[in-house]
Amino acid sequence: MPRFVCVHGHFYQPPRENPWTGRVEPEASAAPFHDWNQRITAECYSPNAEAGNYARMSFNFGPTLLSWLEREAGPVYAGGPRGGSREPGTVLRGTAPAIAQALQPRDPAARQRAATSGRRSRWGIRDFERRFGRAPEGMWLPGDRRGLGDARGLAGAADAVHDPRAAIRRGPGVSSGESGWQEAPAAGLDTRRPYEVALPPDGGSLVFFYDGPTAHAIALRRARAEGARGARAAL
Repeated sequence: MPRFVCVHGHFYQPPRENPWTGRVEPEASAAPFHDWNQRITAECYSPNAEAGNYARMSFNFGPTLLSWLEREAGPVYAGGPRGGSREPGTVLRGTAPAIAQALQPRDPAARQRAATSGRRSRWGIRDFERRFGRAPEGMWLPGDRRGLGDARGLAGAADAVHDPRAAIRRGPGVSSGESGWQEAPAAGLDTRRPYEVALPPDGGSLVFFYDGPTAHAIALRRARAEGARGARAAL
């Protein structure tokens, strides 16, 4: 039986600009680079672009990060996330591999109002359409318990990826033999299967909860090398 390894890259940086100047201040912890945006671009976003990886993986970029890349690292922006998602032959479900990410307002009160109305996802969709020239087939939702409310803004048009800590309750599985709703702490969710979120009157979307410890180990620890060995053995 054929096996496949599917990689999704979640690329995000919070807004680091000084609100008075619109520029990112020097960050000593990012030395020898000026700031962490520059350092991670040099260590991650640029090498991935040079290797053509964006054409071979599912990924999302935060709108705030894309704005910074467009302004400060134009070649990486053009040849990386945008270029990789437009290359012929890089097809995921009939289109290219990029999915959208909800746009978070900086102000906490505005963030809460936007979440309950689904505006964060709608803003993310509009930003994605402007940059990629098409509607997204998926979205990375904000990692808070209001994030599922952002599924309202999807209107059933896209699937979503979400933090498992955001789930409060889950319904019975089709073949689980369970009845009624169950409390859904992060450890109680099976991240190997999708969940349907029904939010009338906008319809519903499929939500995929990622496995936090595994994702952290792949991104920041030795699981990358171990995963590569496992993938070669499986394939």
